[in-house]
Amino acid sequence: MTSVKAPFSQSVFWKTQVQYYEGHGVTAWSSDVPYRISSSCRIAFAYADMIAAYIRDVRRIDPSAAFQIVELGAGSGKFSYRLLQQLDSILGLMDQPDQKVYYTMTDCADLTRRFWLKHPQLKPFVDHEILSFEALTVDHDKGILFSGDVHSWGSPYTIIIANYFFDSIYHDAFGVKEGHVYPYLCSTPNLNASEIDAKDLIFTPDHDIKDFFACPSRNYVASLHRSVSSERFLFPTGCFDLLDFFSLHSKQLLLLSADKGFTHASNFYYDKTFCLRKDGTLSTVVNYFAIAEYFKKHFLGDALLSEPYFNDARVFFSSTAFLSHGHFSNYPELHRAAKTYTEQFTHADFQILDYTAADPYLNYYDDVKMLFKLYHYDPSLAVRYHDLIATILRNTDKKLSQSMHDMLVLLTRNCYFSSNTYESQEFQAIASLCLAGKQYALAKCFLAVFKKYYGTCYGVSLVSGQYYFLMEDHETASRHFQMALQEKPSCQESERYLSILQADRDLLTKNPI
Repeated sequence: MTSVKAPFSQSVFWKTQVQYYEGHGVTAWSSDVPYRISSSCRIAFAYADMIAAYIRDVRRIDPSAAFQIVELGAGSGKFSYRLLQQLDSILGLMDQPDQKVYYTMTDCADLTRRFWLKHPQLKPFVDHEILSFEALTVDHDKGILFSGDVHSWGSPYTIIIANYFFDSIYHDAFGVKEGHVYPYLCSTPNLNASEIDAKDLIFTPDHDIKDFFACPSRNYVASLHRSVSSERFLFPTGCFDLLDFFSLHSKQLLLLSADKGFTHASNFYYDKTFCLRKDGTLSTVVNYFAIAEYFKKHFLGDALLSEPYFNDARVFFSSTAFLSHGHFSNYPELHRAAKTYTEQFTHADFQILDYTAADPYLNYYDDVKMLFKLYHYDPSLAVRYHDLIATILRNTDKKLSQSMHDMLVLLTRNCYFSSNTYESQEFQAIASLCLAGKQYALAKCFLAVFKKYYGTCYGVSLVSGQYYFLMEDHETASRHFQMALQEKPSCQESERYLSILQADRDLLTKNPI
């Protein structure tokens, strides 16, 4: 049995997101929900570059300007941490408390916000009153539920970060036929949101409704879709509600967003289920074309959008920047940074390449250093290329020891603790590379941090065993390798080291000194 027909934005289907994240907290990113691309050091650097450029441009006009950065759905906090690090490096946030730059991480899940409150790497920013945590739920029935006191912000310049966010909040559905745009009404089964699948939704066209929205700007933007290359499209109503909410309390909005999405009318494609899918939680394809037109019409603003890589590409990762009440050309530093981001730091580039071209070119230490520099010392490279890079570091000339030390320090600073397996693998890979590069003091310090965050886990035990083996403390090394085997009985590395240590003991027994 299905419910009555209603605008798609009012469907219970959209409550899937809140239910999923409230139930999983940070563990949502352990496997199901994609996040590695938009949490990368490369993207964090690009965002920091744009934000710092915007701040410099605005302060030439308004020297006393205050800036409020709001990250929507900050997830595990990995991107937040890396972006804050970059901003601190560029602007000196923690050394100059009069910067008037504030960062707010938001999420709908209490479990996630409690994780942030206890996070040791986020704590310095909290202590310096730069960082705060707030609840944010986007609900069509209840409106924008935000726990922060926006009135206390004092009408700042607001920077909104929305990576992998707009794809999973409520949309409306429309069809296009012979240059006419009409809404779809949706019937939803009377089930819990978590039980509903996209194939259960029934969309019915309504050709009689002329002005679907009460807002003229939204009707205007919807009408522009009469020429898109698709018979149907999703309209980002939830996104617009969020933008309207924050604009009421801001002098100007700068929106930075990255997701799989359409940026041009010529490359739209939505299937019969409007490309709805679940990677743990609900997601679809973001209509960045509509968001750009809304900024231009409703906010008298501007947009910079990435180009599709292929003319027939149906879904691709898009890098986008939007500005209200002004044009990018009036903000020269921001314009430069945003153009660089949308043209050269696109998600399509990052996703398609995925480092695949690097293998043949990693032969010497300079190759390794250049790769890390290109990707802003992202620890994920150490996981992907661990064995190859470790071999190169072991054979590197001792004269490059200081350069190697500096490179490894930058990698350690980009490691971020979370309860997810992949972050633990990054810590393990970097600790191992410190040993391969004979940076034993750094390895010992970093292992202490690794153990502090993760306890006596498999990765800590294995690399600790390798450290003590190299320090010729064979008894301690043996104990750590045995602990690693208890955590992971299939660990051939621990077995290999233990056999070497046993052979040494047997040799000493036969030939005592």
